[in-house]
Amino acid sequence: MQTRSHITRSSTTLHLKRVIPALLLASCATIMNKDTSQLSVSSDPPGATFTTNVAGLSGSTPSIVSVPNGTTVQFTFALEGHDPISVESKPTRSSWIAGNILFGIIGGVIGVVVDVNNPKTMIHKKDINVAFAAPSIEATS
Repeated sequence: MQTRSHITRSSTTLHLKRVIPALLLASCATIMNKDTSQLSVSSDPPGATFTTNVAGLSGSTPSIVSVPNGTTVQFTFALEGHDPISVESKPTRSSWIAGNILFGIIGGVIGVVVDVNNPKTMIHKKDINVAFAAPSIEATS
């Protein structure tokens, strides 16, 4: 009896040692991504100012900015003598979500559910670069 009980406990412990790490490491994208993404913001010619729909996020080009993941960020650029230019940075799903597949059925399903519902998994990947058209030269008479 004592030997059989020991075998059952050992089997359960061994099974838990395999399952618990998978559950803890599930949701790869949530673990690997931060709350913000770093973007390079530039213009041609440089020196344009920009504002965004994110409180406190503005500056001049060239710059490196932190934008919140999970949110579309609208940039509006201004440069003297040129019409304003507006562009969006739309976040896309992080490729880390695919890591959930490595954790099997239980960990993978839990990880996908966690990742799909977390804005940290929607990240900004593309830098922002705008080109202003050459200023128009008025004809002189």
